[in-house]
Parts: sequence; C-alpha cells; structure tokens
Amino acid sequence: MVRLYAAPYINFRRISVAEDKRDYYEVLGVSKSATDEELKKAYRKMAMQYHPDRQVNASETEQKCAAEKFRAAQKAYEHIKQQRNIK
Repeated sequence: MVRLYAAPYINFRRISVAEDKRDYYEVLGVSKSATDEELKKAYRKMAMQYHPDRQVNASETEQKCAAEKFRAAQKAYEHIKQQRNIK
C-alpha cells in the first residue's frame, strides 16, 4: 500500500510581495508626519531594544524574534532615509 502525503503549499512569492508593501513608518512606530529627529529617535530606541548583543539571556526563540525585529527596523529606517534624503 502506497501512502501519499501532501506537503503544505506555501506561496513564497506572495510572502515577499507582502513584505514589500509593509508600512515602514508603522514598523518604527511613528506617523508619516514625524520629523527626521523623531524617526532617528524611534529607530535608535528599537535598535537598542532588539539588538542581538542585548539578548544574551533570552531564550533561542526570543533571540530569533528580536533579531527579526531588529532587521525590520533597520530596513524600515534605511528605506525612509532614502525616501527623505536624510544623511
């Protein structure tokens, strides 16, 4: 008797499109009318909170989650900096 197992279907293309449409201001927790200083302050706060070096005593899953949030904050800040021509 042969058993066939269906692997769960994951649409990776859809996942990547969803990430591209992410609201970068929402990731940093600021409004779109925030000043450059407010953006920088929000980014630094998130970077300090979720930086991998500050997650030494956390569990492995918490470390992975923090690393993902750290990368998301970096990406959001870089994207906004390019949009606004912030140096």
